[in-house]
Amino acid sequence: MLTFTIRVHHCYNWNDIVISGYNYPNQKTWYSPKATMLGSNHNNEINVYFGKDGDNELWVGL
Repeated sequence: MLTFTIRVHHCYNWNDIVISGYNYPNQKTWYSPKATMLGSNHNNEINVYFGKDGDNELWVGL
């Protein structure tokens, strides 16, 4: 299980986005990825993308 938090400033407000998901050894893919927004303004939408690159390294994009 992998979990980390990203703090972003968006539309003059801050939001913490908690990223979580499973990454099993030697499988190099996301399982059950989830993004949960916390912060001062939940009315603004922030798109979160999960993926992997050509070297099979996992990434998260906003």
